[in-house]
Amino acid sequence: MVQTTIISISPLEQAYKRLVFFCTSLVTETEQTAAVQAFEYTYELSWKTARKVLIREGVQDVNSPRAVFRESARLGMIADPEIWFTFITVRNLTSHTYNDDVLHVVVTQLPSFQVQVRLLITALKQRL
Repeated sequence: MVQTTIISISPLEQAYKRLVFFCTSLVTETEQTAAVQAFEYTYELSWKTARKVLIREGVQDVNSPRAVFRESARLGMIADPEIWFTFITVRNLTSHTYNDDVLHVVVTQLPSFQVQVRLLITALKQRL
């Protein structure tokens, strides 16, 4: 018996909404820190949700974010994996160290990240 896995993008959509909310004001360190945390979990949900869709479509060996974004680009789910590779680097910075420089790097990436996540959500909806 073949099981069809139900994939929900609702968690990703909710994370995206929180990200947008936290990015509306980035004046204080507290606001910036909240936005960085929203970036972290939105990023994680982005690649993990895309991975589920890829696996459902028969793509194998997508066990890392880099592989997921490379295959997502190959299948037209995202336009350019390089921007997502930048987000991988930024996410890795937040995992290993946390200081004002990292905060600044992440905050400068937030506008681009928001656009890319919105486009990813649209692409995922078309596939589900």
